[in-house]
Amino acid sequence: MSQDELSDKSELDDQPQEAAFGRMLKFWRSQSGLSQAQLSARLGTSSRHISFLETGRSRPSRAMVQRLQQEFKLSSREGNLLLQSAGFLPNSVASRQVLGERLKRQMGWMLEKHEPYPAFIVNDLGDVLLFNRAWLNLMQQAGLKAGCEASAIQMNMYHLFFSEEGMRYVIDGWEDFSCALLMQVKEQQLLTNDSKLNELMEWLEAYPGIPKNWPEIARQVRFDSSYDIRVTLPQSDYSMKTVVTAIEPITLSANGTFKLHSFFPGDIATQQWWQSAATRKAYGELKHPLLATAT
Repeated sequence: MSQDELSDKSELDDQPQEAAFGRMLKFWRSQSGLSQAQLSARLGTSSRHISFLETGRSRPSRAMVQRLQQEFKLSSREGNLLLQSAGFLPNSVASRQVLGERLKRQMGWMLEKHEPYPAFIVNDLGDVLLFNRAWLNLMQQAGLKAGCEASAIQMNMYHLFFSEEGMRYVIDGWEDFSCALLMQVKEQQLLTNDSKLNELMEWLEAYPGIPKNWPEIARQVRFDSSYDIRVTLPQSDYSMKTVVTAIEPITLSANGTFKLHSFFPGDIATQQWWQSAATRKAYGELKHPLLATAT
């Protein structure tokens, strides 16, 4: 008797329930043209166990879900959805890929439509994948020459916000702001134990000026799908309200999401500055490898 079947014994008295995993298992088994008996024979288990999995009387092991993924020849995305339906974290495949031309063009539409207000798109590690002219203009006004150079094809949101070479000294209330960002990364790290997120967290905590009690501070100022940011630039102070939206293209895995950071003016002065900046000739001539284009 297999380990999976042994778990059936403890489930016999449980109330059967319609479960997401059972529905998905039955769907993919039917799509593969297999009966419960045929599938159980291929997996080296009993028809009874397959029946219990489909009705929700038994819960699968992670190994069983992965065997089913191989048997049904599921894609990474489909396999991750099957894992999630069984209560397991998806495999870490990432949005850390280069944007395909079609996806890049589609995201470019969103960013260009957000003009004259800044917006950028990042992956799950904070790598900036694409931004609009308003964001590039803001970085230039903040004096971020390294990020604005045409050769700078690698950019990370956290580096921009945390580094002394980035926006650290122009963000009002930077300490609270950085602690709240750290908490967001920490929660994802604890949830997934992803090696790349572990590295990112170690890197961020090493930045000078991060307080030792940053988790305590973060709990007081945390933000989720939005955050306010005020920057002090040579020209003036600018107040921004930012909305963060998750984007999950169907071509990615189940956990392969991008995040769109959309900035809106927090006061009339900021709104007028952005609108006037967009009318200048130099604005339309801005160039950068990560600048969004919808064509």
